[in-house]
Amino acid sequence: MPYLHDLPKALQKLLHYRRVHRLKVFMSNFALPASPSVIDIGCGIDGRSFSDHVSKDWNIVGVDLHDESKVMHIHPKFTYVRGSCCDLGMFKDNEFDLAVSVGMLEHIKGDDYRRSVSEIIRVARSFMVVVPWRFAIVEPHFGVPFFGALPHQLQEFIIAKVLHRDNADAHIEYFRNNFEWRSVEQYKRDFPGAKVVLSPTLDTMAIIGGDFLK
Repeated sequence: MPYLHDLPKALQKLLHYRRVHRLKVFMSNFALPASPSVIDIGCGIDGRSFSDHVSKDWNIVGVDLHDESKVMHIHPKFTYVRGSCCDLGMFKDNEFDLAVSVGMLEHIKGDDYRRSVSEIIRVARSFMVVVPWRFAIVEPHFGVPFFGALPHQLQEFIIAKVLHRDNADAHIEYFRNNFEWRSVEQYKRDFPGAKVVLSPTLDTMAIIGGDFLK
């Protein structure tokens, strides 16, 4: 995947608008207190997925595995803590009003996935988890229609024979270790009491729940 600054300016603007509008739709389902405390789990090196688009008076703690020198969020009340989504033991139960995870859980599998879900639910009174929709017309990682809903063998065939003919084995190995499209039903089971909201562009969905859900 190319870096954002490598994309054409018009496409950068379109993606920016999409993120802003998507977040507004998802966040409209919450009635958060004034100046809420938020933990952004898997925050990334910048704030384009979340912190760039929320009020400047929100108190945000970002958690990720990146070295601190690479993290460049510009939100005035953003604090970075290096750590794993599988173990947020540095935070107390319900320490935050909202736990946010954008574009992370689809890359986590097995026991790490289960631990991550448990920690997201534990550290905050509400949660918002954004992941690709399995039936997205254009899947956001691979750009292939309905890629997430295809049989696994067909996914690998497309990666090896269409998308990445050069060095196909390495791409297949990365794919096997780092991607999993889960159903709406599974996310609802894993996040008890949650509801699922589709993005306006039908490529992602938010699993939302907790005390501040409207």
